[in-house]
Amino acid sequence: PLEPPPAGPPAARLRPLDEDARARVEQALRQHGGNVAATARALGMHRTQLRRLLERYGLSPGGS
Repeated sequence: PLEPPPAGPPAARLRPLDEDARARVEQALRQHGGNVAATARALGMHRTQLRRLLERYGLSPGGS
């Protein structure tokens, strides 16, 4: 049987490997002052991909 998705904010549902990725994204975002394009370049990805990760990890460019 399928289990319902866990409750809580997206960041609360991350697997351990996702925690490392989230920390890297969060650190890069801080280093680039919340600039999504610059952060995406630094991480070697398109800014659309970064925006999806920000949503998945419950982050915002302004910091949260």
